[in-house]
Amino acid sequence: MLLGDLRYAVRTLRRSPIFTTATVLTMALTIGANTAIFSVVNAVLIRPLPFASPERLMQVAEKNDKLNISNFSASVLNYLSWKEQNQSFQGLAAIGGGAYTLTGRGDSEQINGATISPSLLPILGIQPVLGRGFREAEDLPGAAPVALISQALWRRRFAGEHSAIGAHITLNGVDHTVVGIASDGLPFLTTGDIWTPMTVDPGHEIRLNHVIIPLLAGRDFTEHGARAALRVSTR
Repeated sequence: MLLGDLRYAVRTLRRSPIFTTATVLTMALTIGANTAIFSVVNAVLIRPLPFASPERLMQVAEKNDKLNISNFSASVLNYLSWKEQNQSFQGLAAIGGGAYTLTGRGDSEQINGATISPSLLPILGIQPVLGRGFREAEDLPGAAPVALISQALWRRRFAGEHSAIGAHITLNGVDHTVVGIASDGLPFLTTGDIWTPMTVDPGHEIRLNHVIIPLLAGRDFTEHGARAALRVSTR
């Protein structure tokens, strides 16, 4: 009986090719849309964020009412001022942009990444899968250049060997020491495969140069929304 029904369905579809095409396209679009929606729901609502206490994290954004700008990134000097005046939160970290040309081990490669403050990993509550994170002094001008790399880059360039820790790679023409292999939480937040310390030199910064994204860690923000933004009005 089942085979008979299938033969009848095939004959019917052959006699109406336009209807058949429309049906197949509709099913394909429906399946694709459902898959996309589930991926978003799974990432945002079902699958937990890969951090120790995501409900304690908050992104900080600035706003300017005079210019009618509701949300934009922060300046390094504002970030430093907030760190100095902070009395309510566990800590403050920052993420900046980063793009690297990797040379010296295999073919030259353009790799996306980010500059991060040494406080970022402790605030997120994550540890490298191998090696260590950045130390506070490593974000000072003149510090020895160091880098974290993703697990994907570690496997691709170092075959997943432990000898990658302490190895030297050349980024944008500067020799860097690999100090750690990042866990999945870091590329989840910042994307990319390489991270270097965000060098802070107040004497060379401009307060109106808004180029970083600060993160706060403190009390449980769940009642107000874990992903809410604290907007600071600037003049």
